[in-house]
Amino acid sequence: MKKAALLTALIMLISSFGIVLAACNPNPDSTYVAIDINPSVEMVVENDKVVTLRAKNHDEQVMLYGTTDIVGKSVEQASKQIAELAYKYNYIANAQGTIGLTVLGENDQLAAQIQAEVSAGLSGSFDEHSLDVAITTDGALSYSSQLAALKEQYPDNQAVQQLTDSEYRLICSVSIDGSFDFEGFTNFDFDALIEELKETHEYYKDKLDDQFEMAVLKAEEVYNAAVDGLMQLAYVGVDAVRGAQYVALKTAYYSLEYIQKVQSGLQQLIVLTDEQAQQIAQSLEMTEEQLNQFLTAVKNEDGEITLEGVEAYFNTLYRGLTDEQKAQFDKVWGGAFELIQGIKEANSALTEEVKQTINSIIDKLSEAGLTIEGGIEDIKDLDTLIAKTESKLNELQQYFDELPNNKKQEIEQYKKTIQSLLENAEAVMYKAINTARELAQERLLQEQQYRLTLTIQ
Repeated sequence: MKKAALLTALIMLISSFGIVLAACNPNPDSTYVAIDINPSVEMVVENDKVVTLRAKNHDEQVMLYGTTDIVGKSVEQASKQIAELAYKYNYIANAQGTIGLTVLGENDQLAAQIQAEVSAGLSGSFDEHSLDVAITTDGALSYSSQLAALKEQYPDNQAVQQLTDSEYRLICSVSIDGSFDFEGFTNFDFDALIEELKETHEYYKDKLDDQFEMAVLKAEEVYNAAVDGLMQLAYVGVDAVRGAQYVALKTAYYSLEYIQKVQSGLQQLIVLTDEQAQQIAQSLEMTEEQLNQFLTAVKNEDGEITLEGVEAYFNTLYRGLTDEQKAQFDKVWGGAFELIQGIKEANSALTEEVKQTINSIIDKLSEAGLTIEGGIEDIKDLDTLIAKTESKLNELQQYFDELPNNKKQEIEQYKKTIQSLLENAEAVMYKAINTARELAQERLLQEQQYRLTLTIQ
């Protein structure tokens, strides 16, 4: 009897210990979820709760504006709320449609569980509104096409060859501009990618729309340049040569980082000419009626045809096709995909004006005794230049960190003398950001009101 009681107590102790471990789990099971309605919604889920959310495109920024309570909800509740918003703002057809769903988890069992919960949340909303909406897990056409091209580009890279559509989509989502360097890709590390993705989501959390993001970047760049100018005398006074190099490097680094982020933002906002859009349509052998429908559908509120809108259109179109129709579409899609990729590559090249700006920065670094080798032709070159600049900057930062205390005190004393100037520069930055935020809020509210007037057939 005593043995039985002791065994029962031991089982209860072990069970409670397991509960405590689960509650305090520092590495909860994570799942990547993407819901493609056009707009597309991207989430990271941990222990059945949404922990981060990203508005990946402009339509999603409009749809999610003013909504602050999705993060923290169960994935089923969050999915239902997203479906409700899509219905409210007329992003889902009133009669029928097809939703794309991508779920990638720590393991297949977890992914299946989360997929079922997401599907239940979406279906719950659509059923309430009597919408005949199908949910497919086939993956987005744009990502599957890009992955197929990538595998052709790297036939001997086993890590690339083994990638699934869902894994490739997660990799692309990690990067702020949606690009990834596969040159040295050797392993798909789900946990590491999820952590990077959460950081990317955090970066975008308060970026109301693309115009606001560009305004914030500009305000920060102006502020950093002002602070570096004010701090120049402090470092130069301690060590003339290294101080001048340090200030030159910091100024260069902030300028290059600003250029990089602006270029990344422009990649997300590629605008096509009518001729380019018609070429894509012609490659798909569209009739005149289909062409007119296509051009109408892909134009945004400003009448522009964005590449983002074109890809979203074809993703949505493809999801709703039968297997037989998809087979016919696949026969002509190759030509359209090549045109789209060509437009992307043409826009990834830096303009001559940007190259001149970067070369001017390199010249200034050279004047400070810092030689940066290598030409600048595209984004990868810019990334390399930033990495080199950051490495040299870290070396000098370490030098100043290891200065004797009396020298450090000199720097701190100088900071105190310019404190009011530093605070003023910061105030100017926040004023610019707040003004840009108010304009963005006004834009998004206007677009929400506009979408409420639409009727989607």
